[in-house]
Amino acid sequence: MTDYWIGPLSITKAYPRSDMDELTRAMIGWAVDSRKIPNTPTKTYLPEPKTVIFHPPATIVYWEDGEKTVVKCMEGYEFIPEVGLAMCFCKKVMGDGYKRWFKDALKKGRWQ
Repeated sequence: MTDYWIGPLSITKAYPRSDMDELTRAMIGWAVDSRKIPNTPTKTYLPEPKTVIFHPPATIVYWEDGEKTVVKCMEGYEFIPEVGLAMCFCKKVMGDGYKRWFKDALKKGRWQ
């Protein structure tokens, strides 16, 4: 089985809310060194948020480069600001293919 790596952490690990800061740091590490993940775009910078708006169920991020990213929590799920911000970051770095990447990676995950 091939694990997907985000920074030093494997995506096959389940992350409870208490580990969200660790997951966010891992995603930032991924953006810096995405060549560990095959067939993913490589960005040479870390995007900086200018303004972050939490408006449940949406998280809206205005970036320093003038772009805007919006992600929404699905109905029936708890709105968690950290997850919304992390997903905005993923969408900004990976483009619209970020959902497919997460779905594929989660299928390969296992509980221990």
